[in-house]
Amino acid sequence: MNRKDLIRAIADNSSLTQDQVKEALTVLVDVLALVIKYDDSITINGFGKFIPKITKGGTYRNPKTGQFHDVPMRKSVIFKPSGEFKTKLTDNT
Repeated sequence: MNRKDLIRAIADNSSLTQDQVKEALTVLVDVLALVIKYDDSITINGFGKFIPKITKGGTYRNPKTGQFHDVPMRKSVIFKPSGEFKTKLTDNT
């Protein structure tokens, strides 16, 4: 499922228009990125937790060529689903 399909599915299952869902999704992604950027985690009850992860930089050797490369620090995000969300994924009803 891509972004467009997600927007359509949410609009079909709610009283919102596709434009309203698109705007809400854009704002959600922007806020998530801003909060993660400043090293805060976000918990959405019943869904999960977004946790920032910082990978340290350093000098690494390419084992194939033997050359050394400087790799900068990098920030990424980890998602840990809540127990309730995991239950919804495995529930057969």
